[in-house]
Formats: sequence, C-alpha cells, structure tokens
Amino acid sequence: VDVPWLLLPFFGLATALMTYALNKQGLGGAWFNVVVGFLDTFYLCVFDPQNFGWSVAYTFSGVALAIGVLVAFDMVLWPDPAERKLLRSLADTLDRQCQRLVAIGRAYVDPFAGAVLPQPAMLSILPVHLPLLERARRELKNPEREAVLLAAVTTTERLHIAIERLLAIAHDDVPRDIRARMRPEIEAAVQAIDAALREYARQAATGLKAVDDRDYEERFTAIRAGLDALQAREHLVLNQLSSFEAATMANVAAFGESLRNIGERLLNHPLGYVYGLAFPKDTKSATTASGGVDRPLMRYSAKLGLAATLGYVVGVASHRSELGVIVWTTMIAGLRTYGATLRKMILRIVGAVIGGLLALACIIVVSPNFQSLASFLLAFFVVLFLAAYVGLSSGRLAYAGQQAGVSFVVGYYSLGPSADVYAPLWRVWGIFLGLVIVTLVFLLLVPEYAGKALAPR
Repeated sequence: VDVPWLLLPFFGLATALMTYALNKQGLGGAWFNVVVGFLDTFYLCVFDPQNFGWSVAYTFSGVALAIGVLVAFDMVLWPDPAERKLLRSLADTLDRQCQRLVAIGRAYVDPFAGAVLPQPAMLSILPVHLPLLERARRELKNPEREAVLLAAVTTTERLHIAIERLLAIAHDDVPRDIRARMRPEIEAAVQAIDAALREYARQAATGLKAVDDRDYEERFTAIRAGLDALQAREHLVLNQLSSFEAATMANVAAFGESLRNIGERLLNHPLGYVYGLAFPKDTKSATTASGGVDRPLMRYSAKLGLAATLGYVVGVASHRSELGVIVWTTMIAGLRTYGATLRKMILRIVGAVIGGLLALACIIVVSPNFQSLASFLLAFFVVLFLAAYVGLSSGRLAYAGQQAGVSFVVGYYSLGPSADVYAPLWRVWGIFLGLVIVTLVFLLLVPEYAGKALAPR
C-alpha cells in the first residue's frame, strides 16, 4: 500500500489472471465473487491499512450469510425447480402456437368473415428457454432427462418458426374463391394439427413423462389423412389455374407445403422423443477445456485488469471510501464484445439513475418520518420487489431493473434509517465513474466485435 509503483501493477495483473483462470475453467459465478472480494479488500486496505481486517471479515461474513439465505430459500423454504418452470413455459408456448395456427387457418380460408391474421411474433422464446434448460441440467445431472428437455425445446422452437412462416405466406393477397375451394381440407388439417399441439401442451404441463399414449395413433391417422386430402385438393386447384396466375399458384403451393411441414414434424415423434439413444453413465458435468491459450479471453482479462486499476486509482485519489463501488462496477459492466459492453453500459446507466432517485426519495421521505426497523425494511422490500419484477421482464428491460435494485441498495444501505444524502450520492456517483472508465477502456482500446470473433471460434 505504501509503494504504489509495486501495488498498481500487482493489482491489475492479479485481477487479469484471476479473470482469465476462472473464466477458462467455466467458473463464472466463482470468478465474480473472488474478484470482487479481492478488489474490495485492496480498496479498503488503502484507507485503513492497520485495521482493514475487520472490514474484510465483515465482507466475507456478509457474502457467506447472503449465499446461505439464498440456498435456504432455493432448496428448502421456497424452491423453484428450473425443470418445472421450463415445462410450464413450454406448455404456455404450445398453447399460444395452437391459437395462432387456428387463427391463421381461419383468416386464410375466409378473410371476410371477421377473422384477422395475428401480428408476427418477431422475438424467439429461446432466450427464455435456454437459461432454464441450463439450470435444469445443473439441478438434475441426468443426461437422459436433459436430452428429453432439449428435444422438447428445439421442437417447440421449430414449430414456432414454421407457424410464423405460414403466417407470412397467409399475408399474401390471394383471390377469395381460390381459398374457398380448399377450405374443407385446410380446416380439417388445421384441426388435426391443433389437436396434436394441444396434446403436446398437456404433456409438457404434466411433466413430459414417458407414458403409453393410446390416442397417439388416432391423432397420427387424422393428421396424415388431413394432409393427404389437402395435397390432393391442392394439386386439383393448381391444375385448374392458368399460367397467368403464377403468384397465386406459388402462394397456394407454399401454404400447403408449410402446413405439411408442421404436420410432418408432429408425425415424426412425440414431444421430447429421445428413446433408443445411448447416454453416458458418468453424470459429472463437463468443464471447459483447459488446454491452449484463449487469446480473446486473454485480451478481455487484460482490459478488465486495466479498467479495475484505473478505477482503483480514481477512487483512491478522491480520498472517498464510498467510491469503492468503482472497482467492481468495472467487473459488472465490462463484457467481451463492443456491442454487449455498450448495451450493458446504457442499461446500467438507466438503472443507476432510477436506483439513485429511489434511494434519494427514501432518504427524503422515509428516513425523517419513520425511525422503526420495520419501516426501513419495508422501504427496501417495496423497491427491491419492483426492481426484481422488472428484472424478470423482457431482455430489453431486465438488466436495467436489476441495476436499479443494486444501485438502490448501494445508495440506501446503512445500519438504520438515515437522512444523510452525501454518502449515497458518492456511491451512486462511483457507479457512473466506473462506467466512464469501462467506456474508455473497452470501447476505445482494441475493441472486440462479435461478428469478427464468431467465425474463427
């Protein structure tokens, strides 16, 4: 601490090496806890080099207690298994796909009967399902069950893509009389597929268990008969059209082909079908390969070490212990690619502004008027409940909600209700300083672009 020329290189190098080693081994969660604990320790050491051990002990105790509370809630008091949540989401997705398919079929065959085509679903549900699948994999440690869930997720996504393609085709302007000629066959095929999709949704909602489905053959026959009848009618209608109606012929053929693709996907296998495949006996989760040098990860670690060191210098030079948030803001906001860092930085700024304003509101309104512990805890609960609710919303808002909660805690925490606004303002200001440093390092110093890194990796 008394020799800056030795301390600062060590600080940056240690941060970079820990980031590289723990990320290389796939220990993302451990990396964050280790590095934040390390950064916080060195920051506190400067302000009280003789007695900082108590602060470090409190930090360690706080982390241990928080993890203990999380484990108790997740495993005993309020468990929320990822598999159950994933299956519930799959069932809801399949139900929505049923409704969209029926609406598309009704509007296509009779566009003047009040049926309206649904709006295109531009966003995929995979960003919701894949994290749940990864959580379920870690919880279950069962390769066969993981394969069943993966098959269900991919089948659901492929059905989503096929139905959206059918919707795009249905938007084309085709003469009403042409559609009316195929109405009975299209309605029969759609009804048969709809029945199969609803059964898929029921199976997902009830656990996706391997049971003897006595009605599968009946649904199989109904779908096959409907698709065959539709194909025969389609050939008859196309043969009656003249060559001048090429656009109409292409639309009719494409609609029939898309509907058959959906039906064929349902005919191949039940939802989550993986039976007959061989699974490894060893259920230990595979870790990231440790061989070889990962140059992009090395560059990322070096930039993270540099950003943390610059944040450390700024915080120490200001002589404010409250600015310790700078050093671990660099850990949160600094990501591997230019676009991800920029997007996360913007969302973190929004979250920091909202969280800081909420903290000031509580300091001005709650602290002077309510001195009990219950009011202090209630203020925390209300704000963090709202932040967590937003944090579980769409990807465009989730991170801002999370950071609003973090910024509120950083700004408002104390041993009791306090009307002091200066310490919270310094902490929130530390978040913005950390973001400025991350911007300078990650966006200006050898920026990494996802498009360039994707192909070689």
